[in-house]
Amino acid sequence: MTPHKLMYAADFYKVSHKEQYPKDVTKVHSVLTARSVNYNEYIDQEKFFWFGLELYLAKLDSFSDWFFSLTHYQMEEELEAYKDFLDERLGGDNSINHWRDLWEERQLPLIIHSVEERSVCNLQTPLLTVENTIDEFAWLTSFIETSLLSNVWGVTTAANRAWNIRNTIEGYFEGYTPEEKEAIDFMCHDFSYRGMAGDDAAAVIGCGHLSQFKGSDTIPAIMNMEYYYGEVTGFSVPATEHSVMCAGGSDSELDTYDRIIDLYPTGIVSLVSDAWDYFNVLKNILPQLKDKIMARDGKVVIRPDSGDPVKIICGDDEGHESSLEILDSIFGHTLDSKGLKVLDSHIGLIYGDGMTQQTIDKMLSTMVSKGYSPLNIVFGVGAYTYQLMTRDELGLAFKATAVERNGEWVNIQKDPKTDSGKKSLTGRFTPNTNPELKQVY
Repeated sequence: MTPHKLMYAADFYKVSHKEQYPKDVTKVHSVLTARSVNYNEYIDQEKFFWFGLELYLAKLDSFSDWFFSLTHYQMEEELEAYKDFLDERLGGDNSINHWRDLWEERQLPLIIHSVEERSVCNLQTPLLTVENTIDEFAWLTSFIETSLLSNVWGVTTAANRAWNIRNTIEGYFEGYTPEEKEAIDFMCHDFSYRGMAGDDAAAVIGCGHLSQFKGSDTIPAIMNMEYYYGEVTGFSVPATEHSVMCAGGSDSELDTYDRIIDLYPTGIVSLVSDAWDYFNVLKNILPQLKDKIMARDGKVVIRPDSGDPVKIICGDDEGHESSLEILDSIFGHTLDSKGLKVLDSHIGLIYGDGMTQQTIDKMLSTMVSKGYSPLNIVFGVGAYTYQLMTRDELGLAFKATAVERNGEWVNIQKDPKTDSGKKSLTGRFTPNTNPELKQVY
């Protein structure tokens, strides 16, 4: 793993703050909060799901493992290069003695308390607190702000979206049996990797999805969940893409379906089906393969990948055909515990293009209104769900709320008259004042 070089992982203006604090400030206490929900009317407006801190703590460990293992010569070489970088780009003669002093400590002099991950929290809850443990390093508490926020906001915002989507889905499963409800774990599948800003973003934000669901195609996130959280989760199935379906040509489309189904005589196989004419696949190709599909020990999942998702799956009163009704007419159905139709267990549907919480809600609502069970569909979520978001969606902010001066703690607070929404908390939050906070670092 490439070491996390904390001295570079900050906004440039952080570099000069050590000299800017009053000389009698020996400790800084900062708090992370979610201030308010913005730009997303579909998620819960009062509560949110907190997740992802462990991934940042691993970065702090990475820095410590690297920095404090350096020999004196190596440390001097690293810090001289850092000084050259600062002097050239920031200007002036920048001191790096405080980083030398930090190396001498052989530990990161910070204590971090956090609400337990996977907690459902109210807005304005102190999610975590950071405080320096050695007087000379009061500057370090706020120095980590940039790195902390940039590594935490994405995964916790994604986890919160996944939590809201799961809540939406669960609303359609009220009254179902526990066995039927187990399907929820796999009803939302992560296809967001290609929409992320690189491998590292996918590896982190994909963990937010896996905090709520077990289906994912984002392998780096699956590995992160096992390595950092000790959870074996993130499962997928053999599936085609358009290059596979198109390679044999449109004249041989039936042969392509036939050949791929033969490749997987058992289990689930997913076939993207809109290469040319999706409804031709449903009405002409699948009937010719019905006997083979029904003889399999498993499920063939059909994946439409374009068009209006609700109309494609459910049809409408304006003449749009329904995938559910066509497949039902070919393969038949059973009834779930609430008397709604469930397609035969050998055939299924997944829709994975442009899915959002509101689209999922609309599709499930339409399906149920037409007499079909929510058990009939799996949703593939991608960049529309996990990439089109910002730190402001939950208003995540990390602010100093107290400082120690001359041995006494003093409460401080940001309270701009021009924007009351940016008013920060004030005071020193400890396990004594907030029992939900537990030491994590």
